[in-house]
Amino acid sequence: MKKCPHCGASNSLGVIKCSKCMEPLTDANIRLRTLDPLCKGANHRKSDNLHQKNIIYRCFDYTILEHPQKCAFVHLSAIPNGTFYDIKNFRKSHIPMLLKMKAKCQAICLNMLKTIIAKEKIVAGNCNLNITDDAETLSKLKELSCKIALGFNYPNAFTHVNMHVILPPIYNFGIFKSPNYYPLQKVLQDLEVFSRVRSYTTLELKKLLETDSHLMEIEKLHDSTRAFFKSLTKNDV
Repeated sequence: MKKCPHCGASNSLGVIKCSKCMEPLTDANIRLRTLDPLCKGANHRKSDNLHQKNIIYRCFDYTILEHPQKCAFVHLSAIPNGTFYDIKNFRKSHIPMLLKMKAKCQAICLNMLKTIIAKEKIVAGNCNLNITDDAETLSKLKELSCKIALGFNYPNAFTHVNMHVILPPIYNFGIFKSPNYYPLQKVLQDLEVFSRVRSYTTLELKKLLETDSHLMEIEKLHDSTRAFFKSLTKNDV
């Protein structure tokens, strides 16, 4: 991995700028991998620390926790339990687990949004308004929670595979830049068709580097989410 000398963030070997602070990185910044928070979270039951505060949800198959290097308003990590170094360890049999991770992350983000909006309305003076009684707002929140950005980085910056769970606004778009960003949809499609995750082909790489469609989609999500939050603020004025 490459360790940023400015902010201390971990980055994959292929990047030339830190995904967190955009500091230029060179081969001089390469460091040996260490036991990072994601690996500890995935092996939580084997750890002596039984009360990790950053863990939001855990079941037999996977863990959801706060990402150690936040780049957005909400930035979580969904990680399979056990030994998964990166997306190349996934097989077709892991599709059901990935879909369950996706559904749980969407549910968690919806609950977060409800809490956030409820607090905003209380601050605005609508103390008696129950968010579940506002059908229009609740519908928009559900729609927003289904549009959260879900994806992986390859090569991986950590010692354990990590599915980014992003709810804008986004502070830094570094992790989404091609060719290191793999949307969950691509991972699922590859597993369904090829039983493994394939690296981008030469043609795909050329197209991504020309247009970076993944980054463009994330930027659209960022803009639409900001517009949604602004509309709520205006309605409460």
